[in-house]
Amino acid sequence: MTDNLTGCSSIPEYREETASAPALKYSLRESVFALVFSFVGYFFIKTFIINCPGIGAAIFMILTALAAALLARLSGAKSGKGSRIYFVLTLIFSANLSVTGNGLIMLLDFMFAAITFSLWAFSVNNSDWRGIDDSFIYSFARALFGQSFGNFVHCPTASAELIRRSKGGKALRNAALGILMAIPVTLLVTFILSSADERFSHIMGSIFGAISLRGIWLYALGLPVSFLVFGIAYGAVKEKSCKRDENEVIAKSMKIAPGIMLYTSVIPLCAVYVIFFFSQISYFVSGFAGILPEQFSAAEYARRGFFELCIVAVINLLIIAAMNLFCRYDSKSGENKRPSPPSDFLRFCCPSLH
Repeated sequence: MTDNLTGCSSIPEYREETASAPALKYSLRESVFALVFSFVGYFFIKTFIINCPGIGAAIFMILTALAAALLARLSGAKSGKGSRIYFVLTLIFSANLSVTGNGLIMLLDFMFAAITFSLWAFSVNNSDWRGIDDSFIYSFARALFGQSFGNFVHCPTASAELIRRSKGGKALRNAALGILMAIPVTLLVTFILSSADERFSHIMGSIFGAISLRGIWLYALGLPVSFLVFGIAYGAVKEKSCKRDENEVIAKSMKIAPGIMLYTSVIPLCAVYVIFFFSQISYFVSGFAGILPEQFSAAEYARRGFFELCIVAVINLLIIAAMNLFCRYDSKSGENKRPSPPSDFLRFCCPSLH
């Protein structure tokens, strides 16, 4: 449209539009649970590091699992038979901390409880996952590490959302910032006045002595643990996609190590196992008349060997899982087919066999 006086186009009328408020990222329920879970790290340090794990650690882990299950239930998360089995196993391994005093068994109980808890959270709201299949190693890695580290920021941000939503949240935040700004100057003035008067110095020493910062430090040190645990619990609330085709594509992209390299990497370990077997064969075969190591009874030898073999079994499981996850199976056709390890090793030793 042209202005009749100037012949120029008229300037469009400015209309002020009110921007719509952004939708809240977290529900009130999730924000409250995030604030509650922020104390998980503090109690973890108190029960597992400062104090010897026992019935207190068992109760702590059971309550943490129940709180996560309550959050999933209130959020309408769908769980199947497999997820319920994982949750029951989590409670069993957690409760076992109260009935054993062996440090290795406690460590294994904690590890198994953490693994089953992660698998429970991963299986909830995940209708595409079928449990143990060809891509289980990748799914297991996503359950154990993807949920915890992938959702690491949700605990602090959801807790901050709770403060932002409250009517007095802004005033509370400003008051906290004001106190933090006043601390350096207050400490400086207190130090100067304490050096000027002995009675004032005694009074302020009593006040600061009554204020214990130990709990604050423990809470701060435990925050990373709190963020990881809430990340797993938050993963149970959100719907996930774990389709088999997607897993296969990602799993193939992770196969970066040549097969021959991984095969040869376990040869020294297998050699150690062979030497150990033959060194212990006199204790295994009854034809040697039940020979035992010196100063060991049969029960003591069996009990000691059991724990060591459990550790070795866990190490072997991790090695097998890593080989399955990263091993690249080269073939002439370009397909990722699994070759025969003996034939591949022979081609490595004898290039003329190619």
